[in-house]
Amino acid sequence: MFPDKGAWDVKVPLGEHFGFDKSDPETDPSWGYLSMSNGGGMFYDVIGNFQYGVMMSDFGVSQDVALSASHVSSAGNPDPQDDAVVRLGYEFRGLHPDDFNSQDMYSFLTSSQTLAVLQDAQRYVPPSS
Repeated sequence: MFPDKGAWDVKVPLGEHFGFDKSDPETDPSWGYLSMSNGGGMFYDVIGNFQYGVMMSDFGVSQDVALSASHVSSAGNPDPQDDAVVRLGYEFRGLHPDDFNSQDMYSFLTSSQTLAVLQDAQRYVPPSS
């Protein structure tokens, strides 16, 4: 069990790598959303849950088992709405069975299809009209 928002957390360096605008969790009480270039906002935890799906797929863990494991109380803050994001990690890995790079990952995470899934899961807020 690792503490939330620790230096180990893959969300932090991946978010920075992708250039998402993220405020400091220590000074921002609304910590949780990444500002995107399209004007929308993605829930910060998307990156970690997506990566979890990718890693569990790589480890040969079935999607059902990975989802069940993410629901136990020792997993941090289990949230069934994160299931859609974990499934996206599995979907992404299925599209890239041999290899992928950060641009592949970024393109998938910011595609209209993925953003629609994230919006349905309340993990993405589209740009205001």
